[in-house]
Amino acid sequence: MANKTFLGVIFGGAVVYWAYKKYIFANAVSFMIHKVQLQGSFFNPVINLDLMITNKSNVTSTISNIQAAAYYNNNTKISDVFYNEQIQVSANSQVIVPLVLLPSLTGIINSVKEIVATKKGSFQLKGTATIDGLNFPFNLNYSL
Repeated sequence: MANKTFLGVIFGGAVVYWAYKKYIFANAVSFMIHKVQLQGSFFNPVINLDLMITNKSNVTSTISNIQAAAYYNNNTKISDVFYNEQIQVSANSQVIVPLVLLPSLTGIINSVKEIVATKKGSFQLKGTATIDGLNFPFNLNYSL
C-alpha cells in the first residue's frame, strides 16, 4: 500500500510541476508579425508572413499547429492560415515561423480599393497556436 501511495505522490508532483511550467510559459510567450512580403501576380497573389514567437521563460516547448485568419481593417477577410509543422521554441529565445497566405481574389480587390481610397490600413492575424498540446490565442496587428 505504501508503494502505491508513494508512486501516486510522485506522479501527482510531476503533473503539478508540468502544469506550473506550462503556466509560466503561457505568461511568457508573445507573438508578433515580423515581416510581410507580397509575391505572385494579381490573379494569383501570395502573402509571405513571418510570425515571430518569443519565449521569455526558461521552459523549452514545441509548437505543433497554427490556425488563423488574416483580415484587412478588421472586417475584410483575406485568407485562412494553417501551419502544421513542429517547431521547438527554446528557453529564452525567439523563433520565426514562415506562414504562407493564399488570399481570395475578392479579399484582395476589396483591400486594394480601401488602400487606394484611404492611403492607409491595417492587417490583422487572429488565431491560435498549439504549444505542447495547449491552445494559445493571439490577435496581432500590422499597420501599412
